[in-house]
Amino acid sequence: MKKNTLTILIILAVIALLHFVFIYFFFVRSAGSDKPENLVVPEPTIITPPYNPQQNDEPSTGSSKKKLRPKG
Repeated sequence: MKKNTLTILIILAVIALLHFVFIYFFFVRSAGSDKPENLVVPEPTIITPPYNPQQNDEPSTGSSKKKLRPKG
């Protein structure tokens, strides 16, 4: 039983080591290899406000609410 536990711990340690190696090569090493002159900076763009159909460009001359007949 003791040998099985040691085998499982060694397998788990190898799996964890492989994860660290892959993370290092794909994230840490690739991020450090970019030189500032190779980085592409996007140009700023103007974002227009969303269209609001309720908003009129012309000033209102009166009440824009509909008048309802009283129930009765």
